Amino acid sequence: MSEWAQYLSDFMCNPTDENASYANNSKNYSLSAAIGGKDWSLGATVPAGTTWWGAACGAADGDTGVDTDAAWAKVYKADGPQNILQDDGSEKAEHILEYQTICNAIGHDLKAKGPLPNGVWIGGQKHSITQREVETGSNNEYSFISVMCLRKGEKGHWIICTDSSMKGKSCIVIAEFDKHAGCIPAMAKAVALDFAKWLYESGTDKADSICV
Repeated sequence: MSEWAQYLSDFMCNPTDENASYANNSKNYSLSAAIGGKDWSLGATVPAGTTWWGAACGAADGDTGVDTDAAWAKVYKADGPQNILQDDGSEKAEHILEYQTICNAIGHDLKAKGPLPNGVWIGGQKHSITQREVETGSNNEYSFISVMCLRKGEKGHWIICTDSSMKGKSCIVIAEFDKHAGCIPAMAKAVALDFAKWLYESGTDKADSICV
């Protein structure tokens, strides 16, 4: 079991009382979460097969959700062809490396360039970017990039990158939400930002092990 998966569970998917935050008397959480890294000084591309350090989701039916198949299925699908809807209504198979689409989303200027070609893929599901912002905290204590990615049904993921300059090493955190399942976007964003802040303050986002 990945140590990172346990952290994701304790901070984001099944927050312990010690780590929990609240909004309107409701505990913030995400349906699933994953963590990885990116060294932007090496360029914006990542090698084939690049994936997360760990994955977690909510516990259910005896499954702990900590680095289990259920957790990984929510955040990752192996590199391969995916059918992309074209403007004329037809579909075209494109080779998708999910982690690359996530890095593309982090660097994408939505206002200047419009929708991201081929979308953002997480767990075999295509998402569209609806929001990209720089997050600085209440006291400018950090500078992260947040990206909101939606798919049909008012569900999707937040992507948080701990280096808004995209010039050095960073951690990337994703957090899943689903409004109809009771986990609204604000809940997932709150735990993702809190976890990213912990990674930043601990120096984890500048670790030597971040080499892609």
